[in-house]
Amino acid sequence: MIKIDDSSRIDVINFGAFAYSPEQIAMILQEDLKQVKADLADPNSDLHKLYNHGQATAKYMIDKKLFDQAKNGDLKSLEEIEFRNPKMKERLG
Repeated sequence: MIKIDDSSRIDVINFGAFAYSPEQIAMILQEDLKQVKADLADPNSDLHKLYNHGQATAKYMIDKKLFDQAKNGDLKSLEEIEFRNPKMKERLG
């Protein structure tokens, strides 16, 4: 299992936010690709947890921005919300 030190935690969160591939992660962290893939697949690994945290945080930030714009009458933002999350259409009315 790859040890993620404090200086790499933000990088791994950003890898998730930017949807980096295992190959990109392995190159940047200078780790074995097979180990990166194994850790990303292991829900108990720090790499998996931090990567998923980055993905969820990025999705939230984008959705929140679109939602705020849609509330202010931006129709393109509303369409994008509906495309990204059909259940949101029900909430917006």
